[in-house]
Amino acid sequence: MLKKFMAGAAALLVLGMANAAPKYYSFEWKGFNSYSTNPWTGETSGGWNPLSTIKGYFKGEDLDGDNVIRQDEIERFGLYYGSTYRPDELIGCPDTGPGVGGLTSCSLSGFSYVKGGALAFTASGEWSSGGDVYSYVSWSMPNGGFSRSSNDVCCGSSWKDPTPETRFTITAAVPEPTTWAMLAAGLLVSGAVARRRATRS
Repeated sequence: MLKKFMAGAAALLVLGMANAAPKYYSFEWKGFNSYSTNPWTGETSGGWNPLSTIKGYFKGEDLDGDNVIRQDEIERFGLYYGSTYRPDELIGCPDTGPGVGGLTSCSLSGFSYVKGGALAFTASGEWSSGGDVYSYVSWSMPNGGFSRSSNDVCCGSSWKDPTPETRFTITAAVPEPTTWAMLAAGLLVSGAVARRRATRS
Protein backbone atom coordinates (compact mmCIF):
# COMPACT_ATOMS: atom_id res chain seq x y z
CA MET A 1 0.00 0.00 0.00
CA LEU A 2 2.82 2.35 0.92
CA LYS A 3 4.61 1.74 -2.38
CA LYS A 4 1.41 2.40 -4.30
CA PHE A 5 0.95 5.67 -2.44
CA MET A 6 4.56 6.68 -3.08
CA ALA A 7 4.25 5.87 -6.79
CA GLY A 8 1.10 7.95 -7.05
CA ALA A 9 2.74 10.83 -5.20
CA ALA A 10 5.76 10.68 -7.51
CA ALA A 11 3.54 10.82 -10.57
CA LEU A 12 1.63 13.79 -9.18
CA LEU A 13 4.90 15.54 -8.37
CA VAL A 14 6.13 15.08 -11.93
CA LEU A 15 2.83 16.39 -13.31
CA GLY A 16 3.09 19.38 -11.02
CA MET A 17 6.63 20.08 -12.21
CA ALA A 18 5.45 19.91 -15.81
CA ASN A 19 2.67 22.39 -15.09
CA ALA A 20 4.99 24.82 -13.30
CA ALA A 21 7.74 24.76 -15.93
CA PRO A 22 8.09 27.70 -18.34
CA LYS A 23 5.79 27.28 -21.33
CA TYR A 24 5.78 28.54 -24.86
CA TYR A 25 2.70 30.49 -25.86
CA SER A 26 1.69 31.28 -29.44
CA PHE A 27 -0.60 34.27 -29.97
CA GLU A 28 -2.35 35.91 -32.89
CA TRP A 29 -4.61 38.86 -33.62
CA LYS A 30 -6.43 38.34 -36.91
CA GLY A 31 -8.55 40.75 -38.94
CA PHE A 32 -7.57 44.43 -39.15
CA ASN A 33 -8.32 47.57 -41.03
CA SER A 34 -5.07 47.61 -42.99
CA TYR A 35 -3.87 50.71 -44.82
CA SER A 36 -0.78 51.68 -46.76
CA THR A 37 0.58 54.91 -48.21
CA ASN A 38 1.95 55.05 -51.72
CA PRO A 39 5.49 56.42 -51.38
CA TRP A 40 5.30 58.20 -54.74
CA THR A 41 1.84 59.80 -54.63
CA GLY A 42 1.19 59.96 -50.91
CA GLU A 43 -2.24 58.38 -51.46
CA THR A 44 -3.63 56.05 -48.82
CA SER A 45 -5.53 52.89 -49.67
CA GLY A 46 -6.85 49.84 -47.88
CA GLY A 47 -9.63 48.77 -45.55
CA TRP A 48 -10.90 45.71 -43.74
CA ASN A 49 -8.77 42.63 -44.30
CA PRO A 50 -9.93 39.48 -42.46
CA LEU A 51 -6.59 37.75 -43.16
CA SER A 52 -4.33 40.50 -41.82
CA THR A 53 -2.47 39.23 -38.74
CA ILE A 54 -0.07 40.22 -35.99
CA LYS A 55 1.31 37.15 -34.31
CA GLY A 56 4.22 35.79 -32.33
CA TYR A 57 5.24 33.76 -29.30
CA PHE A 58 6.79 34.01 -25.86
CA LYS A 59 8.18 31.66 -23.24
CA GLY A 60 7.30 32.46 -19.66
CA GLU A 61 6.24 31.34 -16.22
CA ASP A 62 4.04 32.85 -13.52
CA LEU A 63 6.82 32.92 -10.93
CA ASP A 64 4.99 34.85 -8.20
CA GLY A 65 1.72 32.94 -8.58
CA ASP A 66 -0.48 35.98 -9.21
CA ASN A 67 -1.94 34.54 -12.47
CA VAL A 68 -0.14 37.20 -14.53
CA ILE A 69 3.02 36.68 -16.58
CA ARG A 70 4.96 39.95 -16.77
CA GLN A 71 8.04 41.00 -18.68
CA ASP A 72 10.47 39.97 -15.94
CA GLU A 73 8.89 36.49 -16.00
CA ILE A 74 9.51 35.74 -19.68
CA GLU A 75 12.66 34.30 -21.23
CA ARG A 76 11.89 34.69 -24.92
CA PHE A 77 9.64 36.84 -27.08
CA GLY A 78 9.35 36.94 -30.84
CA LEU A 79 7.11 38.40 -33.53
CA TYR A 80 6.61 37.13 -37.05
CA TYR A 81 7.60 39.71 -39.61
CA GLY A 82 7.80 39.77 -43.38
CA SER A 83 6.59 37.49 -46.13
CA THR A 84 8.59 34.55 -44.81
CA TYR A 85 7.01 34.78 -41.34
CA ARG A 86 10.37 34.35 -39.69
CA PRO A 87 10.21 34.87 -35.92
CA ASP A 88 12.66 37.45 -34.61
CA GLU A 89 13.69 37.52 -30.97
CA LEU A 90 13.04 40.89 -29.35
CA ILE A 91 14.74 40.06 -26.06
CA GLY A 92 18.47 40.67 -26.15
CA CYS A 93 18.44 41.01 -29.92
CA PRO A 94 21.87 41.46 -31.51
CA ASP A 95 22.82 44.93 -32.65
CA THR A 96 24.18 43.95 -36.03
CA GLY A 97 24.73 47.54 -37.09
CA PRO A 98 24.02 49.46 -40.31
CA GLY A 99 24.60 47.78 -43.62
CA VAL A 100 24.22 44.28 -42.20
CA GLY A 101 21.19 42.12 -42.94
CA GLY A 102 18.88 41.02 -40.12
CA LEU A 103 17.45 42.51 -36.96
CA THR A 104 19.46 45.62 -36.10
CA SER A 105 17.61 47.00 -33.07
CA CYS A 106 14.63 46.17 -30.89
CA SER A 107 12.69 47.02 -27.76
CA LEU A 108 9.99 45.42 -25.65
CA SER A 109 8.09 47.07 -22.81
CA GLY A 110 4.83 46.88 -20.93
CA PHE A 111 4.46 43.13 -21.42
CA SER A 112 1.60 41.53 -19.47
CA TYR A 113 -0.38 38.32 -19.99
CA VAL A 114 -3.28 37.45 -17.69
CA LYS A 115 -3.39 33.66 -17.90
CA GLY A 116 -6.49 32.65 -19.81
CA GLY A 117 -7.22 36.30 -20.61
CA ALA A 118 -5.69 39.41 -22.16
CA LEU A 119 -2.21 39.95 -23.59
CA ALA A 120 -0.72 43.43 -23.93
CA PHE A 121 2.72 44.69 -24.93
CA THR A 122 4.58 47.43 -26.73
CA ALA A 123 7.36 46.29 -29.04
CA SER A 124 9.41 47.55 -31.95
CA GLY A 125 12.07 46.23 -34.24
CA GLU A 126 14.17 47.39 -37.15
CA TRP A 127 15.35 45.04 -39.89
CA SER A 128 17.96 45.64 -42.54
CA SER A 129 18.26 43.71 -45.78
CA GLY A 130 21.67 45.25 -46.37
CA GLY A 131 22.91 48.68 -47.36
CA ASP A 132 20.45 51.48 -46.63
CA VAL A 133 17.29 49.36 -46.91
CA TYR A 134 15.41 49.25 -43.62
CA SER A 135 12.04 48.14 -42.32
CA TYR A 136 10.79 49.48 -39.01
CA VAL A 137 7.79 47.97 -37.22
CA SER A 138 6.12 49.08 -34.01
CA TRP A 139 3.32 47.23 -32.23
CA SER A 140 1.23 48.47 -29.32
CA MET A 141 -1.06 45.55 -28.82
CA PRO A 142 -3.98 45.16 -28.69
CA ASN A 143 -4.20 48.63 -30.26
CA GLY A 144 -2.52 47.86 -33.57
CA GLY A 145 0.74 48.12 -35.45
CA PHE A 146 2.69 50.39 -37.76
CA SER A 147 5.45 49.69 -40.26
CA ARG A 148 7.74 51.84 -42.37
CA SER A 149 10.14 50.78 -45.09
CA SER A 150 12.89 52.93 -46.52
CA ASN A 151 15.73 52.70 -48.98
CA ASP A 152 18.11 55.14 -50.64
CA VAL A 153 15.32 56.36 -52.94
CA CYS A 154 12.11 56.63 -50.97
CA CYS A 155 9.97 55.14 -48.28
CA GLY A 156 6.52 53.73 -47.61
CA SER A 157 4.36 53.11 -44.57
CA SER A 158 1.43 50.95 -43.53
CA TRP A 159 -0.59 50.36 -40.39
CA LYS A 160 -3.14 47.99 -38.89
CA ASP A 161 -6.08 49.16 -36.78
CA PRO A 162 -8.13 46.61 -34.81
CA THR A 163 -11.92 46.53 -35.08
CA PRO A 164 -14.67 44.75 -33.11
CA GLU A 165 -14.21 41.89 -35.60
CA THR A 166 -10.52 41.44 -34.75
CA ARG A 167 -10.04 38.08 -33.07
CA PHE A 168 -7.39 37.23 -30.49
CA THR A 169 -6.22 33.67 -29.79
CA ILE A 170 -3.45 32.35 -27.57
CA THR A 171 -2.31 28.76 -27.14
CA ALA A 172 0.08 27.17 -24.67
CA ALA A 173 2.43 24.91 -26.60
CA VAL A 174 3.29 21.37 -25.60
CA PRO A 175 5.95 21.04 -22.86
CA GLU A 176 9.59 21.05 -23.85
CA PRO A 177 11.41 17.68 -24.33
CA THR A 178 13.02 17.84 -20.87
CA THR A 179 9.60 18.21 -19.27
CA TRP A 180 8.27 15.23 -21.22
CA ALA A 181 11.32 13.23 -20.13
CA MET A 182 10.61 13.94 -16.46
CA LEU A 183 6.97 13.00 -16.91
CA ALA A 184 7.87 9.75 -18.68
CA ALA A 185 10.36 8.84 -15.95
CA GLY A 186 7.72 9.34 -13.28
CA LEU A 187 5.19 7.22 -15.13
CA LEU A 188 7.76 4.45 -15.67
CA VAL A 189 8.55 4.37 -11.95
CA SER A 190 4.84 4.22 -11.18
CA GLY A 191 4.32 1.38 -13.68
CA ALA A 192 7.29 -0.61 -12.35
CA VAL A 193 6.00 -0.41 -8.78
CA ALA A 194 2.54 -1.50 -9.92
CA ARG A 195 3.94 -4.49 -11.83
CA ARG A 196 6.08 -5.55 -8.88
CA ARG A 197 3.06 -5.42 -6.60
CA ALA A 198 0.99 -7.46 -9.07
CA THR A 199 3.75 -10.11 -9.30
CA ARG A 200 3.88 -10.52 -5.51
CA SER A 201 0.11 -10.95 -5.24
